[in-house]
Amino acid sequence: MTQSKIINIGSHTCHHTRLNQQTPDDLLAHEVINSKLTIEAQTGQNINSFCFPNGDYSNAALKLVKDHYAATVTTENGWNDLSSDRHLLKRIGVHEDIANNKTAFLARISGWM
Repeated sequence: MTQSKIINIGSHTCHHTRLNQQTPDDLLAHEVINSKLTIEAQTGQNINSFCFPNGDYSNAALKLVKDHYAATVTTENGWNDLSSDRHLLKRIGVHEDIANNKTAFLARISGWM
């Protein structure tokens, strides 16, 4: 959370490395843990959320993230509820093509598109 309390900063690996089955354990640890430590050192804030690059993750990556973060976001489209796994949270993708158009933005977050 920034000082303004408007933006929550999360981690996304050091180099946007895909955290899939082919990613060696030492690289997984480096990308997941060092990205958190770097952001914390630069901001002076605790970083508690993570987003899997490209939505890719292995069981080893998921375990590592669970050990170091309170919540994790996937690229799976959809809504979350109280029964959602806080380390496999869904999201609504909003990119420039949607964010620049109020009607398209409202349609996306309402589930119409």
